[in-house]
Amino acid sequence: CVFCFIITVRVLSTNNFIERIFQNSFVHETRMALEYGTIVLGTSVFMEFIYNLFPRFFYRRIFYFFHACNAGLILFTVISPANIFSQYVDLFFIVLITGCMYMIIMLIREACNFTTGASIILIGFILFFITIANDILYSKSMINTVYIAQAGLVFFIICLAIVLSNRYAQALKTSARRTQLEEELIIARKIQQKLLPVEIPDSSFFSHSSRYIPVDTVGGDFYDIFENDERLLLFIADVSG
Repeated sequence: CVFCFIITVRVLSTNNFIERIFQNSFVHETRMALEYGTIVLGTSVFMEFIYNLFPRFFYRRIFYFFHACNAGLILFTVISPANIFSQYVDLFFIVLITGCMYMIIMLIREACNFTTGASIILIGFILFFITIANDILYSKSMINTVYIAQAGLVFFIICLAIVLSNRYAQALKTSARRTQLEEELIIARKIQQKLLPVEIPDSSFFSHSSRYIPVDTVGGDFYDIFENDERLLLFIADVSG
């Protein structure tokens, strides 16, 4: 949701929507800051999102490095006028492309290890990255196309929805199975409690008492006390030997 909001702000700023409503120099400065700031802010948010989906092969130190660079660039857009930070647009694009390439490499590793959903996310992200590259080249007048990153984002969201829906369905199955196992353990506990002696025979030779507290729902131990030919017999079984 945060990433989509950032993309929405960027779309409004690049389409001069804000300036058409409020026409003054301050709004122009703000619009430029949003346009460039959302590039690196969106990269950081998106990297964190991908990390939460597939944390196994991602390195946190690399993430911290990207976040530090992005934080510095955002601060640069805040304290500098638009005619200054706009001259360093290539630096913003370098950070964006580097972050995207790193995520693609990590997603390829996840896909090669058959991580559930990694292949779908990889396909969606590669297409999204291609549309981002198109927008960068178009903004620099290097190709004659149009801005299409929004379409790439829509395709990526569809891929993401497929993966998340599959994970949600799997979580429901796991939850149902866990509930079934808990019910079976409760039944097993009741059966075990019925196997334990309810009343212990009295003895004139010594006093005794018993209490059975399993570590989990069901324990692996058993005991019994009974009389046999005027003898008091004690039986103890330990599952661990």
